[in-house]
Amino acid sequence: MAYAVAEIRRTTGRLLDLDNPDHVSLNDQQAFEMIRASDTVGLFQLDSVSTPAVLHSFAVAGARG
Repeated sequence: MAYAVAEIRRTTGRLLDLDNPDHVSLNDQQAFEMIRASDTVGLFQLDSVSTPAVLHSFAVAGARG
């Protein structure tokens, strides 16, 4: 995660604090749309062979369901 945060800072100039809820949205609609579409290749902890089939059966609308 430290590498990702450093790359975000290097490429965008944005200082990201993963412990700050103002910096990390739990309502990222673009991310949820990717999950609903089973487009999870390369997404941390959602990138596996079986994950798209499982995710496709859920209607993820947000961080709480």
